[in-house]
Amino acid sequence: EKSLEEAAAIVKKHKAAFAAGKNPWTFESLSARLEESFIAAQESGSKIQTLYFDGRNPYVKELSIDWSGATLDLTLFSDFNSLKEQFLAEKRHFLKEQADQFLYNEIAQDSRVSGEQIKPRGDGFQVKLNRLEGSNSFLALRLSQIAAARSKEIEQMLRTHWNPKHPDLKEDAFPIWNYEEYLKVPAFERKLGLLIYAPAMQSEMPKHDLHSSSIYVIAKGLDKILQKIQAAPNSEDAKLFSQDFNALKDLLQQNGMFGYPGSTLPSNDLASHFIFEAEDFSLPVLKATREDFTTSGTKRYAILEFTDFQQRLLTQNKIDNEIHENLLKWRDDFRGAQLELGGTTSYDIPKPTHNVLFDNLKLSCKKYFRGDDRKILHWGLDLSGGKTVQIELRDQNNRLVTSDEDIKQGIDELYERVNKMGVSEVSIRREGNFITLDFPGSQGLSAKDLIKASTMYFHIANEKFNERNPNLAEASNQFLQDIWNEAVVTGRKAPEEINQIAWRHLHGDSLDSEVIQPRSEAARTLYENGLRLASPAEHTTGNLFNDGLSEIALLRGDDFTQWHGKTHPLMVVFNHFAVEGASLKNVQAGYDQNKGNFLNFEIKGKETLKSGEKINPREDLFSWTSQFSKDKISGTPNASFSSNEGWRMAVLLNGTIITAPTLSYPIRDGGVIEGSFTQREVNQLEADLKAGSLSFAPRILSEKNVSPELGAKERNFGIMAMGIALLLVVICMVAYYRFGGIIASVAVIVNLLIMWAALQNLGATLTLASIAGAILTLGMAVDANVLVFERIREEFAASGRLAFSVRTGYQKAFSAIVDSNVTTIIAALVLLQFDSGPIKGFAVTLIIGIASSMFTALFMTRFFFIGWVQNPKHTKLNMAQFIKAVKFNFLKYSKLAFIISGVIILVGGYLFVQQRNTIMGMDFTGGYSLNLELEQKNGFNYRDAVEKALIAHGAHTQDFQVRQLTPQNNIRLFLSKSMQTEGKPFFGMPLQNEAKNLKLAYEANPRINWVVNSLQSAGLTLSPDSLITLEQNWSEISGQLSDSMRNSALIGLAIAILCILVYITVRFEFKYAISATMCLAHDIAITLAFIAILSFFGLPMQIDLNTVAALMTIVGYSLNDTIIVFDRIREDLRLMRKSSFVEIINHALNVTLSRTTMTSGTTLLVLLPLVILGGSTIFAFSLVMIVGVVFGTLSSLFIAAPLLNAFHARQTQKEKTTPEIVR
Repeated sequence: EKSLEEAAAIVKKHKAAFAAGKNPWTFESLSARLEESFIAAQESGSKIQTLYFDGRNPYVKELSIDWSGATLDLTLFSDFNSLKEQFLAEKRHFLKEQADQFLYNEIAQDSRVSGEQIKPRGDGFQVKLNRLEGSNSFLALRLSQIAAARSKEIEQMLRTHWNPKHPDLKEDAFPIWNYEEYLKVPAFERKLGLLIYAPAMQSEMPKHDLHSSSIYVIAKGLDKILQKIQAAPNSEDAKLFSQDFNALKDLLQQNGMFGYPGSTLPSNDLASHFIFEAEDFSLPVLKATREDFTTSGTKRYAILEFTDFQQRLLTQNKIDNEIHENLLKWRDDFRGAQLELGGTTSYDIPKPTHNVLFDNLKLSCKKYFRGDDRKILHWGLDLSGGKTVQIELRDQNNRLVTSDEDIKQGIDELYERVNKMGVSEVSIRREGNFITLDFPGSQGLSAKDLIKASTMYFHIANEKFNERNPNLAEASNQFLQDIWNEAVVTGRKAPEEINQIAWRHLHGDSLDSEVIQPRSEAARTLYENGLRLASPAEHTTGNLFNDGLSEIALLRGDDFTQWHGKTHPLMVVFNHFAVEGASLKNVQAGYDQNKGNFLNFEIKGKETLKSGEKINPREDLFSWTSQFSKDKISGTPNASFSSNEGWRMAVLLNGTIITAPTLSYPIRDGGVIEGSFTQREVNQLEADLKAGSLSFAPRILSEKNVSPELGAKERNFGIMAMGIALLLVVICMVAYYRFGGIIASVAVIVNLLIMWAALQNLGATLTLASIAGAILTLGMAVDANVLVFERIREEFAASGRLAFSVRTGYQKAFSAIVDSNVTTIIAALVLLQFDSGPIKGFAVTLIIGIASSMFTALFMTRFFFIGWVQNPKHTKLNMAQFIKAVKFNFLKYSKLAFIISGVIILVGGYLFVQQRNTIMGMDFTGGYSLNLELEQKNGFNYRDAVEKALIAHGAHTQDFQVRQLTPQNNIRLFLSKSMQTEGKPFFGMPLQNEAKNLKLAYEANPRINWVVNSLQSAGLTLSPDSLITLEQNWSEISGQLSDSMRNSALIGLAIAILCILVYITVRFEFKYAISATMCLAHDIAITLAFIAILSFFGLPMQIDLNTVAALMTIVGYSLNDTIIVFDRIREDLRLMRKSSFVEIINHALNVTLSRTTMTSGTTLLVLLPLVILGGSTIFAFSLVMIVGVVFGTLSSLFIAAPLLNAFHARQTQKEKTTPEIVR
């Protein structure tokens, strides 16, 4: 009453001002003004159309439409901004905040009514007319057509299914009209009847506070009949009327219409009618399309935006996924109905009309040919680009993680989460306190989909300050609505930002919890009743019971339809959590016909953390839930806050509430989470919770698409080189082994398909180097076939019987193939246990390749050969033999080989140490990162221009990397620390420029100056905004291998070599094992030495992750070669008992020389096209492989065998000097 009196006094005092107020524009007048302003803008040559409000809004002066930029700007009155500045200058912050709140409420209301997203921009606000980045076109669906069809359905339903008996409601007294019929009826006959009215069908805007997005059934004049009935409420006439009216309400409610008296509307024109309304009548149709339609403004059109063809395919894949998930749900519902014991529901749900397995197969085929990233192998950043995502880490108190140790731990955990089995090729670097991840081939996925980091917490809702408490419901709702309004208008809707806003609404600007200045009466009311929020500046949380502090949590969903009827998604919960996701175990996804998809879980008991702290999540959860369950609060004041029900427990997933069930009883051991999950969501959540919670929560800061690192020409040459390499291997095999070569080539192709399928299911990514590695693996896989064919040739030459030769050849080759491959698999299995991404990825690929090559070589080719042999026409074995039987004395030249190898290793080792600062690539040393924005030029190749500019000023190609982002004039530049070595641009450059009076901040950094000057000298101009932020965008980056990954890799390699040593000792003897191991060490040393020598002579050679992959491949190749030779020596020891050990070694080397030469030759055939045509990225990898293959082949002949002979001679000498009794 007091407020009304004060308002009346204000109106009287300013009566003239209120009388001079302007009426709001009608739809027609607004349309006319828009047309006039558009014509005026065209005549003046302006691209901006301006509409002046002429004082009709107390805050907004004018509206400007930029059609080229697709934006709509709201400009505020200058005196309003001046008033706020005055409040700040006078330190009257409270008044400034109140002014802001009035504005926020106004803009938020406009946003809700219009359906537009209004964001702050400068001193005003802006609406983006395109909701999708890169929107090129749109589809507009006229909703009047849907309204017409829906209105006709309602009319037909009423005429067919509502048959009133009461005389006042029969059709002659109470007719049913559509709007066209209604307009034709004389005015005096319109007073009684049912009017079906759809404003969207009319040209004019709806009146009487009705909405274009609704369809109405208006029972006109119903209050007159009700007045007549109320005179005798217990009469038969009244009962008949109630029966007919309730039948009408039930019929319309079944069709989504709810009823209310017209007197509840602000307009008095409908006060004597009863209204039934179907809100958002178009929603069922739009949802049925599964497209992302939006309706805003007048709600007369639904708009669907389009970007490019690729995004359209991804959208279609998403729609097909939803259809398939609905089919899965339908099948589960049908099966559940069939198993129902009572038998009452077995016929409620029909049998699915599609077979689930066949539908999934069809869906997979569709997605494959559309190019779905989740159904095909990803291409790497070098071939197809991808997405770069920058994140920061937050601890459980929502504080930024800055500790070096914590960030390294976070990097390791993230790498394990996102880099599946080490084959996803996700690169991860540290940039200051931020982390940057590069995801290959992921342009169509969001950063949230890529990071896949789920954090879950269970908080008890503080029901005293939520809508369930009747005494504080109004104040709570207003308080939360004010917070949400500010969050929406300022675009600060992250949970931590909302809690900062809430703190200021409750406490004011001060961070001191003792200084209180609530922004509104609602906030003051809640504070006086005991609401206390956790301070954003000193926010700490835990799971110990503490109901003194609260925080604000968000419900999931983007609009009010998912907020349980509220106009905001906020809920007050206790600051401390009851249990976290990391404390869950035995998490299992399930489906129930009534619950939908759900998660079953158990709670962990007592455990000790790494820090030594002892916790008991089970008891902590019980202490919380036992305080607020229904049986505990019954008869206490807490029961009145929740309508005598238990308080709710909010389950927060990634910061939003997915479900908030009422606590009927305490929880200790486990429970069920229901949250209207889709099948995909519940499976992802189950996988994430099973994978374990991350120590720190990643917060996404930015995400941008990255263009391919290689130019189109280089990519095409690289792919062409691989095709030529594969073709050369096939030609060589067929020319040398004839029919056997054809079989081997088919086996190679099958091997490729098996590897492709396996890597696809692991979610692998193929870079240019990894594709070359796959082709190389196939070249090496030929070795098993060559070994078999050479054995068959030997047996046929000795016996002349074809069938016997084939059978014996496979039998004798079996042990050599198995030993060589099992040795490599053992090493790979050891490497698989260590969490070093590149090493682990190599091990996975190696195991797949070996398993598939063994299958194709030992079983598949044998099947074809047996079929060929059984043909009586085949009596001869036609195979070429370029290398005839020789008797070369390999051991004679062993000393010379050791001398040459020693010299190369010593010289290369010296050069390696001398070049230690330049020979290690950015993957190991890290460097610097700089984001640039160049002036836009049509059809310009920004990346090539930047590369040429840097090279022209002294940088080498291995000193930097250039990545082109989206839009294309955005560049991310990586500079290696090798730029600081002698002869390079950064050598001797100071850390800071000491000059004063610098115009821009970046000029204080000499390295950024060098980059800017290099670009400007080449005619490349940076945008003014980019020049201002250059210093902020410069950061030091880490290598891709963290310390723990590097240590893990070294330990894994050491254990792998030890396992190889043990296996060869068991299968052969220790002298064989030590010889093979020393040969491996020699091969690695001489390859690294040769890299250093080549780098010294100016070739662009660096040790990066691709080089590491090449070295590991060389190790496997060399080991395979050595084991084959050793196997033949072992066999010859049984067959040539009268020969000396030296003669046996030479014989084994000579008889396997054809196989060794053929295997090396086919491998080199693969590598040579890659070196010549593969481009700069693949050049170093291929050259290292050629060096390794050549020296690996020579070492198996001139290093491993002589070492074995030396150890055998030492063993023999020792046996001779050992007394007989000791032996």
